[in-house]
Amino acid sequence: MRIALIAVAVSAGLVTAGCSKTTGGTAIGAVAGAAIGTAIGGRTVGGRIAGALIGGAIGAFVGHEIGRHLDERDRQYEAQTANTAMTYGSTGRPRAWRNPKSGNRGTITPTTAKYQNNGRVCRKFTETITLASGKSETINGERCQKPDGSWEFKG
Repeated sequence: MRIALIAVAVSAGLVTAGCSKTTGGTAIGAVAGAAIGTAIGGRTVGGRIAGALIGGAIGAFVGHEIGRHLDERDRQYEAQTANTAMTYGSTGRPRAWRNPKSGNRGTITPTTAKYQNNGRVCRKFTETITLASGKSETINGERCQKPDGSWEFKG
């Protein structure tokens, strides 16, 4: 039953993400929202499914809004900081980025040491992105290292 619930949450997030120009932020928000919604949805299967769907929808909206306000330079700062944090960062120690032009900023904090996942080096992390307007979103996820040394977001 737990697998079915997770599948529903992920599917809802992916469907929502597919309708957006800012799929990265939308998908991240949807998955994070679904996970939170599942956790607070109650003890019944119906409550957990409803929580996942509602949380996924709210998370997708917030993630879309955050992603919509990040420009290409913001994304470059974030990607460079993520690669540095995942490769060299100490567990629990945040790495920060800031785009002086847009005022957007963020932190990436590795929450586990490097570990193997299907032959790839991976790390879990917490990331907070804050827009110049003050809106922010925090997600927990995982990145795995690609053969070129960069880190790919895995959810």
